[in-house]
Amino acid sequence: MLGRQAEALPATRRRLAEARRRAAKKRGVALVMVLGAIAVLTVFLVELQEDTSASVAAALSERDAIRAHDTDTPITTNFMGAFKPANYAQWAEHMDVVSDDCYPDPNDPEGFRAAAFQRDLIRSSAGWPRSCTSMDPQAVGMARVT
Repeated sequence: MLGRQAEALPATRRRLAEARRRAAKKRGVALVMVLGAIAVLTVFLVELQEDTSASVAAALSERDAIRAHDTDTPITTNFMGAFKPANYAQWAEHMDVVSDDCYPDPNDPEGFRAAAFQRDLIRSSAGWPRSCTSMDPQAVGMARVT
């Protein structure tokens, strides 16, 4: 009896070693996938920052052109809710008044949640009193049902 157990021991060790190799290979594949995702996100964030910087630079150029002829009129822009390519905090610091376009669908019973999110996003980006938000709760031409 002891002989069979002794013979089974090397086979068990081989199976355990093989299982460990398979698990290590899976962890290696998972690590490569995670590192690939991090690289893709890094490239995306760099491009997003470059796009935002170019947009802010264009807005500042327009602001400076207006200021050259009129120093009293507030400079403003309209944001568009959670528009991912725009870094509102970076943009808002250069504006006197910030407004947000918000046209919730009156047929959507959850539309108020998106509107509330937009208000908080703009308020946190621009801060009061420089932030002016407005919305039209009526059906509008761009809604699915008018």
